[in-house]
Amino acid sequence: MKKFLKNIIHKIFPEYRDLQVQLSEIENAFAMLSLRPEYESSVNLSFNSQNYRREIVKSLLDEFKFDAIIETGTYLGDTTGWLLENSKLPVYSCEISPAYFFTAQKRLSKFYNVHLELGDSRNFLSNLSKTDLKEKTCFFYLDAHWGRDLPLTKEIKIIDDAWLDYVVMIDDFRVPGDDGYGYDDYGPGKRIEIKLIKPILDERSISAFFPSLPSQRESGAKRGCVVFTKTGRNSDQIKKLAELLVKAE
Repeated sequence: MKKFLKNIIHKIFPEYRDLQVQLSEIENAFAMLSLRPEYESSVNLSFNSQNYRREIVKSLLDEFKFDAIIETGTYLGDTTGWLLENSKLPVYSCEISPAYFFTAQKRLSKFYNVHLELGDSRNFLSNLSKTDLKEKTCFFYLDAHWGRDLPLTKEIKIIDDAWLDYVVMIDDFRVPGDDGYGYDDYGPGKRIEIKLIKPILDERSISAFFPSLPSQRESGAKRGCVVFTKTGRNSDQIKKLAELLVKAE
């Protein structure tokens, strides 16, 4: 009954849910700053503490020799910090939550090549697409999907419209045939799965790839992901990583 009443309150007063989310974000931010006020490479919290996911990203970094990394959803900065340390590339990242943004800014202050922005991921990507970054080969890590608003399809369109040479990884994505990998589901039409983005991929000739490792052999939170790029030279390069990624049917 308590849960039922809570759901009714959230529907009638959506701002109540927003307030709860903001308070939770502040609580998480203070907890992180008290435990780990600086990013620590020895604490493997990046990519949901998933070793195999890190191996996929390392292989992509080696294969493509990216010029820059662009992340949406900085959160508390652990994945951002890992990307900075392991790529030695400039990392551009945005976070919509003020509590998480300022926490990440504090925790990543030792890095000179990180560019953090507070705001909506769609505006962030749109602004970057008007800079010389659009001429560079970029790795995108999309992790800004959280809550009632789902920017994912718009993010993909902005990237594909502006960049000729890119590889994208989406976190919290449903891996077909292996529900041991977790994924986000925000209700009808908002499940983070291939069905959500397939019309865009088909229309724009984009190839998608999923982790080849069974979820039971992954570590950490075991969250799913998908990797995609333009069909052609880039997708052929990803096919070389068959031990890590398999092409979506």
